[in-house]
Amino acid sequence: MENASIKAIKQFIVLLLIYVAINGILWVGQELYYYADTKKINEIETVLKNEKQAINTIESNLLSSEAKLNQKESQLNIYKSLGDIEKYNNGVDEYNNLLQNYQSVLENYKIKLTSYNLKIDEVNALIKNSGTRWYLIPIPLPGKDYNPRI
Repeated sequence: MENASIKAIKQFIVLLLIYVAINGILWVGQELYYYADTKKINEIETVLKNEKQAINTIESNLLSSEAKLNQKESQLNIYKSLGDIEKYNNGVDEYNNLLQNYQSVLENYKIKLTSYNLKIDEVNALIKNSGTRWYLIPIPLPGKDYNPRI
């Protein structure tokens, strides 16, 4: 009786070691197979982190420029309502320069944002492709030593 239980424990340990070995081989093989994709994902994520900071800086600049534009427009409207044409005409050039600067920053923002979104799409595709891993799941199969209990 004791000999049979030791034999069963040994068989279980052997099966467990085989299971661990096969899963280890599967894991290493998949990691090697997807190594280039994983490296590219890490590189793109680093670039994305830097681009996100640049985009945030540009957004801050846009908000600041927009506030200056609104302030200058209000000032111009006051000059116009007061009939102070000289100050109004002098302010129009400054307003146009601010507007041109705002549009330039906005165009740069759109380009950076488009580039950022394309990289996000690329990294998501790589993650979807290389993110799947296969493992062996042990399922006991009946064998010659299988004695069902009814």
